[in-house]
Amino acid sequence: MRRRYLAQRAGRLRPRVARAVLVLLIVLPLSSRAELPIGAERLEDATKKIGVADARFVLAFLRGDGKTLGDLYDGDALLLPPEHPIIRGRKSIDDFWKDGGFRPQSARLGTDSLEVKGDFAVETGSIEMITRDEVPHALTLKYLTVWKRQEDDLWKMYRHIWNVWSYEPAGEWDQRRDSTPARSQRTLE
Repeated sequence: MRRRYLAQRAGRLRPRVARAVLVLLIVLPLSSRAELPIGAERLEDATKKIGVADARFVLAFLRGDGKTLGDLYDGDALLLPPEHPIIRGRKSIDDFWKDGGFRPQSARLGTDSLEVKGDFAVETGSIEMITRDEVPHALTLKYLTVWKRQEDDLWKMYRHIWNVWSYEPAGEWDQRRDSTPARSQRTLE
């Protein structure tokens, strides 16, 4: 008797379960679409805040302001400059920038890509600058920066590495630079 009752009940539940699964298959994709603007807002917010930090970096670099440069790094940051050992921690990074001594006459940062994944973002690009030498030269660096979102929702550099890509007389570089299209690619995961 009990078996018959359970079999009848199971027969009535199957259509209900099928309908519930069908509803979930329809509703879940719709609900994930509804979340896309939130992700887009997060990407836009991260892009703006990292863009502000990039601008602060370039301005501080041009002024030779090691204190401001150091403030842009996370407390546990690693700096990997060319021809130097790894520099660990914000205090050591502060010292590196204060003792750097290199101040270009102009600099322009170009972001190739920015990928945001949770509280971390990876930015790649190049920095083009003109030296203050007696005969100015154009120096182009490639860089990769890993950013970390802080508790106050600002972004600070967590890992930062660069290397020299080209070094040429400034006049040749100016002609090539004027014909180069702007570049920027942003993604969020």
